Amino acid sequence: MPPENSVRLQRQVLTLIASNLAFGDWGQVFQGERITAALLDRLTHRCHIFEMNGESYRFRESVKTRKKTNAAGQAKTADPKAASTPKV
Repeated sequence: MPPENSVRLQRQVLTLIASNLAFGDWGQVFQGERITAALLDRLTHRCHIFEMNGESYRFRESVKTRKKTNAAGQAKTADPKAASTPKV
């Protein structure tokens, strides 16, 4: 592919990469700092980096769901009448 086509393609293609690792920790994944540095150099050339360090919505919702499930389970076992009364 001629270089001018490569440049045109780079400007038209969207690539999105999401990770919960900081750039400094990527060396653990790619087994070496040199290859990781080269990879990051190519990935981050002419790009926008959004670092989101806030609370995870999915994690927060899973904790809420877990608390509701645990509370419902404890409410069933906390009632001694419900445990000893046979179901008909």
